[in-house]
Parts: sequence; structure tokens; C-alpha cells
Amino acid sequence: MWQRTSCIDGVRFKIEHPESTPEQSHENWLKHKEADGWVYGDVKDAKAKTHPCIKPYGELSAEQRVRDAIFQGIVAAFLSEWIIT
Repeated sequence: MWQRTSCIDGVRFKIEHPESTPEQSHENWLKHKEADGWVYGDVKDAKAKTHPCIKPYGELSAEQRVRDAIFQGIVAAFLSEWIIT
């Protein structure tokens, strides 16, 4: 359930901020995670609320930064299709 909520929040953020960058999206995600009690941890653990991406965008791996960009691209593509039709 927490992953679904997190994903929906990411989509909402992109809808409300269509010109946002992957870095801004990550900072929004980070703000929500920290407000919910999540902290940095080497592994993602929902019970312990630890996540390896609880860190500034510039410290993320290249792979994770690409994933953030892909997420934003997918949301933007759906928004474009929705607005056009």
C-alpha cells in the first residue's frame, strides 16, 4: 500500500508541476518519505522504514536517476495523451 501511495503522489506532483525535473520529483518524494518517518538504510525495508534512496538527488546512483527520469517521462506521456484526446 505504501508503494502505491508513493507512486500516486509522484504522479500528482508531476500533474501539478508539469515542468518539474527528476531532481525536483525526487526532492518531493524525499520530503514525503521523511515526513512519514523513513530514514536512509542500505536496503528498502517497509517495516523498518529504511530506503537506500533517502539521500540528495546528486548522491543517487546513475541508475536511480534514470529511473526517476523514466517515471517522469511516462507520466508526461500519459498527460500529453490525456490532454490531446
